[in-house]
Amino acid sequence: MSPRGRLRGGMPRVYRDHRTGIGAAYRRVYEAISREHGPFEPGGLRALQASQAASLWLSFVAATETLTEARERRASDRGRRPSPRQIDRLEHRQQVASRAFAEALDALKGKTTTAEQERRDFEAFVAKYRKPAPEVAKAAQEPRSWIRAR
Repeated sequence: MSPRGRLRGGMPRVYRDHRTGIGAAYRRVYEAISREHGPFEPGGLRALQASQAASLWLSFVAATETLTEARERRASDRGRRPSPRQIDRLEHRQQVASRAFAEALDALKGKTTTAEQERRDFEAFVAKYRKPAPEVAKAAQEPRSWIRAR
């Protein structure tokens, strides 16, 4: 927490100067999240999670803008253009930012899972597909006539 404290409305301070364009965008996203998921206690964990989600949304928007600009330069410019590999890296960056925002929003909603729950879900998935089908189990019990007995 900055020595200057919280912003108006109890928003946690994330950037050095919230009077810039990024600060205004952060405020809009934080307020939208606050309207959607209820008011947050100033300085509380849910307020910090909402500020994290707002910041991650802004990084997703920045990654999307960079990717769009690179694609446009690749399609229309002459001379030095972004390589396909650079475009792939920018796409990956956008996907990572999107996934991080979704995870932060799920944490805010309380939809997070524990490692124990994930392990149980995985074991149930494996058990579901390891069970042999009834026809296969029946065929396995029948003697095989094509195998010669010695």
